[in-house]
Amino acid sequence: MLNGTLVVKQNSEAEDGHPDGERGKIVGSMGPLDDPVLNCKYGYFILWDGSPGVPVFTMETKLKKAIEPLDHAMINTKGDVKFRGLTQQETNQLLPEKGLMLLVYRGSIAHGMYVPQEDPDSIDDKDAMGVYIAPYQHYVGFPGKESKENIWKEWDVVCYELRKLIELLLKGNPNVLSLLWVNDRHVIYENNMGKLLRANKQIFVSKNVYHSFNGYAYSQFKRMTHFKSEGYMGKKRKELVEKFGYDTKNASHLIRLLRMGIEFLTEGTLYVERADAEQLMAIKKGEWTLDKVKEEAERLFKLAEEAYVRSSLPAEPDRDAAEELLARLVCNYHGWDTTTILLTKRLIF
Repeated sequence: MLNGTLVVKQNSEAEDGHPDGERGKIVGSMGPLDDPVLNCKYGYFILWDGSPGVPVFTMETKLKKAIEPLDHAMINTKGDVKFRGLTQQETNQLLPEKGLMLLVYRGSIAHGMYVPQEDPDSIDDKDAMGVYIAPYQHYVGFPGKESKENIWKEWDVVCYELRKLIELLLKGNPNVLSLLWVNDRHVIYENNMGKLLRANKQIFVSKNVYHSFNGYAYSQFKRMTHFKSEGYMGKKRKELVEKFGYDTKNASHLIRLLRMGIEFLTEGTLYVERADAEQLMAIKKGEWTLDKVKEEAERLFKLAEEAYVRSSLPAEPDRDAAEELLARLVCNYHGWDTTTILLTKRLIF
């Protein structure tokens, strides 16, 4: 775990005067520890709430990561989204003017791997993804924009029009699928239509995701060592590439995508917030050699293929149900009669 991580005491029997359930913050670490008696790999120096200013050495088996409150974004008294560090006007420019139904954290925050930019080792932005219903002309007239993506300061926000989003979901796009499976605490804004969309996520469960997850993973595998076009990298990330000889962030994405794909094919569930976040962070920080990353990737590619062959998931997502859900949401938002609209759905869908 990283310095600054909030933790909770567990399994301790209060032998050091700090009972189970007490919260603290990591300010230092020691390890790996080569001691079979201790039966753990790392120890940490903790500033416990009960003894501020006096770090206490605690073994990792006595700790669990605390669920940290997220205050990167909020809903103000008018019901508007407000991103931390931005004015209301700047926030509004990152979002659709009307029709927003769902907005969630994505990327490092959603994966439980976010490192604040104040940290000298941080290479993370604050990423969010939303979905909105477009004005009625988009469905019965000339289509408008299908997405809106803007970057301002540390915020990177992408929002998809609902029909475009559902098309991507049907294709098994890993990034977009995460919008349906994020933990509730990573939902920034959600109205009843957003809740209905997430409640119907099983429509998009199929073994066909194997191709998209593997495709995205392979692109990360390639970019990991072929990084001549460095325009997308910040200064710190370029320094990591120069130091380790490969793009450690792409390497972390690679391993995460393969593991998530295998889990999905096996269980039909996308585990967005990662139980293996600490290991993925180690890869991101360059603690794995390139050879070790490649070895693990090759192992996971094989496991993914085996999971695809054995998977009991439907071969394809339920396109009819997805279309019905799309029609229902669009009609509900615009106040249209669903039966009438479905008779003329050639104009809409």
